[in-house]
Amino acid sequence: MAKFLIVDDSPIERLTLKKCLEKLNHEVIGEAKDGSEALDLYKTLMPDVVILDIIMPNDNGINILRQILNYDKNAKVIMCTSSATQTLVITAAQIGAKYFLVKPVDMESLSRIVQNL
Repeated sequence: MAKFLIVDDSPIERLTLKKCLEKLNHEVIGEAKDGSEALDLYKTLMPDVVILDIIMPNDNGINILRQILNYDKNAKVIMCTSSATQTLVITAAQIGAKYFLVKPVDMESLSRIVQNL
């Protein structure tokens, strides 16, 4: 069982991801609605995996990804967004994102990615 931090400005998306992860027998130990909360929670909770939205208020997921990996180079971050352009995917991968999910996230894709981590 892994411990997750979910970072997304949509309460519905956070709830959906949480329910899916719990069905897969994982624990959601924290949720953040924006980038500024995300880094603080990461440092406090030290989750096994972060699911990180790209488009959020206060800061975007790409910048938060950089900050998390600067703090912990071994962090496992799954990027998640509804606007998956090739440029975003390449940028996130080059920075160090482990996987990329496209919204709406389905249980099968999430399960496969989590198993691979």
